[in-house]
Amino acid sequence: MLFLKQIMNKISDMHIKRFLIVLAMILTGSACLHAQDKKSDAEQLIGEWAVEKVETQLFAQQQGNRLLETKTYTAAADMRNINAFVPLNIRLHEQECTVETSAGTEKGRYLLKEHNILQYLQEDLQRQVQQQFQQQLSPEELTAMAGMECSYSLQGSGALVLKMPAVFYNDNNRNLAVKLVCTCYYRKKSTRQ
Repeated sequence: MLFLKQIMNKISDMHIKRFLIVLAMILTGSACLHAQDKKSDAEQLIGEWAVEKVETQLFAQQQGNRLLETKTYTAAADMRNINAFVPLNIRLHEQECTVETSAGTEKGRYLLKEHNILQYLQEDLQRQVQQQFQQQLSPEELTAMAGMECSYSLQGSGALVLKMPAVFYNDNNRNLAVKLVCTCYYRKKSTRQ
């Protein structure tokens, strides 16, 4: 009887071990599939993006960066009037892009840097700077002379947020030097096949 009990325990132990091995294999395979499904930021950014909302903050440059006002724009006509630098529509490809603003449409190149920084180089300005210096410049030098950097975040599938560089100007109505900060919210346009 004791012998039979020992055999049953060994068989039971083997079944538990097999079950654990099979479970580990299933979970490992599932994790690998999940990792393969997750797209990189570069892959997720490719496509056409339309602005849905722009939030602005206006600060006094002197007076310790005091917040003067915040506004949220959702109407297309209002977003066109904020300033000429707010991208209303963006088409991103591998590294090329087309940006539509209220001032017109321009082509350029973009790079994704560490810490969710998107570097944008306008094509015409890049060419002018390269011709002026008659030498190959690094991407950092080009960005400083002919481009801009903004922070980005992807929120779920099909949502992009760009925090644009600050714009500094003299507000004639307030008779005050101000800084305007814009945060733009985009929705990815669906692609028809």
